[in-house]
Amino acid sequence: MFWLLYILFEIFIWNYPARAFIVGEHPVFHMGASILNDMLWVPLAIAAPVYIILLIRRLVRRLIIREIISFLLIILCTGVVVNVELLFRVQFLFIAVFFLLWGLHIYRSRTISVHFALFAIALVGLVIHYQSQLIPSWTKSTPTLSLISFNINTKAALDDQRTIQFIRKRFPDIVCLQELSVREKEVIVKNLGDLYPYFLSPASRFGKNDVMILSRKEILYGDHIPLKTAAKTYHSANHAVILLHGRQINVINCHFHHAYRHLGDYLAAPDSTDHYKMLASAYRQQQEEAQLLAAYAESLDGPIIIAGDFNDTPNSYIYRLYAHSFKNAFATAGWGLGATFGKWSMQVILPDILRAFAFDSSRIDHIFCSDDVQIVTAELENIGAFDHLPQIITVALR
Repeated sequence: MFWLLYILFEIFIWNYPARAFIVGEHPVFHMGASILNDMLWVPLAIAAPVYIILLIRRLVRRLIIREIISFLLIILCTGVVVNVELLFRVQFLFIAVFFLLWGLHIYRSRTISVHFALFAIALVGLVIHYQSQLIPSWTKSTPTLSLISFNINTKAALDDQRTIQFIRKRFPDIVCLQELSVREKEVIVKNLGDLYPYFLSPASRFGKNDVMILSRKEILYGDHIPLKTAAKTYHSANHAVILLHGRQINVINCHFHHAYRHLGDYLAAPDSTDHYKMLASAYRQQQEEAQLLAAYAESLDGPIIIAGDFNDTPNSYIYRLYAHSFKNAFATAGWGLGATFGKWSMQVILPDILRAFAFDSSRIDHIFCSDDVQIVTAELENIGAFDHLPQIITVALR
């Protein structure tokens, strides 16, 4: 019964059309599902070794051999469980071993246990949702452009220096930064101007414009895209046309409205009409900003790269809106969970003794590319100083 309910929960959390059919456009359900998107796999990851041990005990007759195998498996699981990203990365091994042993058990016993069958279906749901993120990415293509997207949200001069040191170490062709202040913009230009002679910086007259593009390649054209909605304040995105090997590439950098900050207020007082109105308004603004930028991007000619802090996860309306016309870099070429946010938020609410177990649980920072941009690699790097992780990609033009 547990795994049957779990499968239904998978469908509700991971399948946006099914969820929208059930609850409509109620923001609380969709935002709650987004929060759970990259945590729903954890029970499967814990249960998979247990089921493998059960199958080993049924298949291996010699007591000493099955006890040794079970012991080694327990040691392996204990070693990786403290590292969530590593635990996710070894899931493809556990899934493969489970189905191999289960198939062998069915062949020998000529029976199919309903309990094992439901667990297998739940694993299939995991595979369908994450697809290529579950396995290492192998590519022989030679990248021609590298890009970093990073919500720096700096709080101190030390953070500024860590940002600068990180960018200098990786030295990508293009850097897309989000959530900058005027002071941080000046620090970035002063300390990275020797490496990045071309840049498109925030301009306050274009609404809440806190995004910046740095480029080693010539910027032929730069503009600010106001994402005006019915809200009093609106965000803007940056659009730079980069010249690379004689071809023009559209690079868009965005930071959508953050609706989730209102979710906690609503959950603390669910009977409050005012809290719900603020939550619904922020959620609607976030979606409308995404719609405006998507329409703008689809009107452009040539290769397109859209990077930024989308403030929403892969099971959301916004992600599906962009995935309809563009490829997500990490989903295409990344290996692992790819979560860019959540650890710091967990540490705030956890007691001191449990803070070491906090982990990034939400992939809300994304890079989308048009079909004429081949995504070669996609990875994250933990600097240890910010609430977001930077995403680094390399691409090749088709």
